[in-house]
Amino acid sequence: DWRRRQLVACQQAEDKVFVAIAKLGIGQAKRGLGQHAQALAWAEQAIADYQALGFDVGTYSARQTIANSLIALHREPERARRLLNEAVEYYRGENAHQAIAETAFALATLAEQRGEIARLHSGLPSDCLLVIDQAYSEYLDPDEDDGALELARCAPNVLVTRTFSKIYGLAAERIGWGY
Repeated sequence: DWRRRQLVACQQAEDKVFVAIAKLGIGQAKRGLGQHAQALAWAEQAIADYQALGFDVGTYSARQTIANSLIALHREPERARRLLNEAVEYYRGENAHQAIAETAFALATLAEQRGEIARLHSGLPSDCLLVIDQAYSEYLDPDEDDGALELARCAPNVLVTRTFSKIYGLAAERIGWGY
């Protein structure tokens, strides 16, 4: 594909920054195709290249790609969180609002993974209601279950909401239910 041709051209020109950019581009393309293990490998190569060159600016996009790949693979959640927090701190300093929003979304996705909701609940006072919106639950694979329904079954201060509007196209109706 054209990204690999870009990588070869940059390697032939001995332009190490653009080699790193090309590797990250391949990683981002692989992530977009759902090939998260390959995306992770390419982004890790890119970040290593950026760091070797002292080109810190490039590392933040690579951190984002690595973290998103780790999240998708359900691996190393603490590393993913650290990378995302480092990226969002940098993006705030740059007033990069779109990048901040993308990073915040990735952090929210990480928090939703199984176990995170139970950990959040365990830190709440018993008189505090935890409401978990599962409007898109019908689109998830069984292995993406966040444990919220299970928690609602055994904890009186947990409410899980669902809706017909997403899966059945009834957005204007605002019809839903809770557990």
